[in-house]
Amino acid sequence: IDVVRGIGGVWAHLFGAGREKKIYAVPPFTDAQPLCFEDIPFRVEDFNDVDGKRRPCHRCGSTTSFLDEFLDEQGNCLYQCSDSDYCNTMLMEAKEDNHAANS
Repeated sequence: IDVVRGIGGVWAHLFGAGREKKIYAVPPFTDAQPLCFEDIPFRVEDFNDVDGKRRPCHRCGSTTSFLDEFLDEQGNCLYQCSDSDYCNTMLMEAKEDNHAANS
């Protein structure tokens, strides 16, 4: 959630923590600030390469999903969809499209 835009409005915010089996609520008009750390400042993730193009998922090729960053055995950065179900769905759709094109 974007704290600056989202919190402090006339509505309440509810957050679910499934593993903890709890629901947290932020009342209307609550002033909130993002957590700040001195050693590593917060920054918005940027998945663009040096040319400004969006990096694709190395599994399914999606350029619209949120990505996780991994290192392979050689130390190279790989980017993969953070939602594995979405990634698997994209892979299945690509296989179906290839099968239909080759039929």
